[in-house]
Amino acid sequence: MFVKNQRLRGQQLVRRYKKIYQIADEIDISEKMILKHWELEKRLAKQLRESTEDTRWNTFEKCYTELFLEIDWLNREIGTSDGTSPQKKYMVWPLLLGHDIEKIYEIGSGKGELINYLVNQGYTCKGTEITHERGKKHVPDHSRLSWEYQMAFILINLRQKETMMQLYRTK
Repeated sequence: MFVKNQRLRGQQLVRRYKKIYQIADEIDISEKMILKHWELEKRLAKQLRESTEDTRWNTFEKCYTELFLEIDWLNREIGTSDGTSPQKKYMVWPLLLGHDIEKIYEIGSGKGELINYLVNQGYTCKGTEITHERGKKHVPDHSRLSWEYQMAFILINLRQKETMMQLYRTK
């Protein structure tokens, strides 16, 4: 990681990494782990850039699966720094959405924290992710929650009436 043309190392690098990924201070992250993440990201980014239209989906799914398997702390620790409960973090969403909608479709559901909260508030939801290492793996099964695994930009192209908003309403 670079800041103002200076290469960060040691605890300075660890503090910056934890801040970017919102990882709690008490979580053990080392410089070696961060450098492993950096090298893997560079290698995977090269594979993604070199993918063709015919191989793109498989390449993206493979690369993101490898990322979340190899850098397993991303799924485990991202977002742990603020300690805010999902109830408190997302309580405004039902007020914004109202209860007269039939379905909520979330693009890029991550660990599924928001969509799981919305299901528990009575909404019927569909989440999307690019790899099975995200999404459904992290939330309990629920009859009002389903999942799709594909790239969001392909999904948007196939669903012309839908917007690129992360969360949208349909009647």
